Amino acid sequence: MPWELFKKPGRYPSSSEPGLTISRKGSVLINSIATERYFSTARFVEVYYDKETGRIALKPAEQGGPGAFAVRQPKGTQHTLFTMLSFLKWNNLVADHSRRYTLTEEGGLLVLTPLPAPKRR
Repeated sequence: MPWELFKKPGRYPSSSEPGLTISRKGSVLINSIATERYFSTARFVEVYYDKETGRIALKPAEQGGPGAFAVRQPKGTQHTLFTMLSFLKWNNLVADHSRRYTLTEEGGLLVLTPLPAPKRR
């Protein structure tokens, strides 16, 4: 029987659009495109939630206000990170797996739109 290469299941393809990934533990990884475009000078991010539509939106900020989350840009990377587990728990949005989203500008906010889950090979 010939050898067959194992291919990791369920991987999202890399994107050329601004986006982010939210882990099941509430860590948010903002990709390099979104970091460059929206978060290059941000030290905080405000998180908004529309309960009627279930949509989440972000607003980068240079100064933190009530409820703002501190962001960091690890040395040697072009990504931005922050954790919003408290927000996810408060709104009962904790998932059992990581989810990936695109970001679109809408009324001064960056609205998250979920990408379809990757297909298993």
